[in-house]
This record gives sequence, C-alpha cells and structure tokens, in this order.
Amino acid sequence: MEIINEIQSAEFATTETPAASTEETTKIKVERRKPSDEEINQYKDEFEASVVEFDAAIYSIGDVDNANKYADFLINFNTYQVSWSKNLWQGVIKMDEELLAAKNKLISGEEKEFKLTYHPLEYLYFVMSNPAGFGLQSAKTFQANLDLYSEIYAVIEKALTDVRAKLAKTHKAQERWQAAEQGFYLEDIGLEDQLEKEEPTV
Repeated sequence: MEIINEIQSAEFATTETPAASTEETTKIKVERRKPSDEEINQYKDEFEASVVEFDAAIYSIGDVDNANKYADFLINFNTYQVSWSKNLWQGVIKMDEELLAAKNKLISGEEKEFKLTYHPLEYLYFVMSNPAGFGLQSAKTFQANLDLYSEIYAVIEKALTDVRAKLAKTHKAQERWQAAEQGFYLEDIGLEDQLEKEEPTV
C-alpha cells in the first residue's frame, strides 16, 4: 500500500520565533519518531498471524436444531433461485460445492452445526440481498418460503457483521505493518482513527 505521506514535511517541523535584535526567525528542529526493526518485525508477525487466524475461521449459521433445515434450504435456493450473468456462473458452482461439503459434514456427524467460511457467507449475503426470479411461479415459490428465507438471511447478516469486524482488525494490522516499513507509526499519519471507521472492502 502506498502510505500517504501526510507528515513527510514534518521530518523537521518548524516554528518561528521573533529574534530579540533582528528580523530573522529561528527554526527549531523536531525529530519525528520512527519504528525500530524489532517493532516492524512484530507488526509483520501480528499481521501474518491475523491472516492465518481469519482464513481458518469457520462460522456457524445453523445450530443443532436448524442445521439440516438451513442447509437444505440454501442448497435448493442456490440450485433453483439464484440468477447469474457473465462470469458469475463460477460463483454459483463454487457455492454448490461449499454447501454440499458443509451438508456432508452434518450427515457424517463430523459437525453438529451448519458452518461456512467467510467467502461463502459474503456470497450468500449478496445473492439473498438481491433475490431474483422469472415469472409467476418463481414469485409464488419465493412467497411460500419467505419466513424461512428471512430467518436465514438475518442469521447470515449477523454472522457477517462479526466476520467483517475481524477482517477490519486484519486490515488494520496490515496498515500498521506497512506504515512501519515506510518509517511511520500508523497513528502519526492520521490513519488510525480512519481505519476504525472504514468498512472493509471485500
């Protein structure tokens, strides 16, 4: 990332003080802080650890009572009700693989809850936020399943809110490390507060 050099000019900050006997001003040199090699390595390790932790995380969207019901609904929804265009067909096929794999873990007893990783959650949130169909029959089918649809959508939305909070921490760790590599502390270039307010890009 190209760190914004907002304090580049602050390498030597100056203040002007009137001289007692002349019109000249006196420039006072202020040396800014720079991260040490140890801190840079620490920030790098923290970022890499957060990436590993995030990538390995699996999130429950169906407890013991609802796992199979949710899994079956989402498999059916992805099979018959998701529309696609251009290259989005790849996502539909990949999502089918993810859903069937999660369902098979329920069947085998490996899992008691219906669990998915981050990217499938983002996919489901996107397609369920933009439902589409063709003709009267698909509209009636959607209406008949609206309560369950809304229930599952709310669960996915909540899970994704938690996931995105973790993603934001990973993003912040990356920014801190990259700022340190360029000789700055993240808080010194005004990005600390900005990153806490930003929603992560996915």
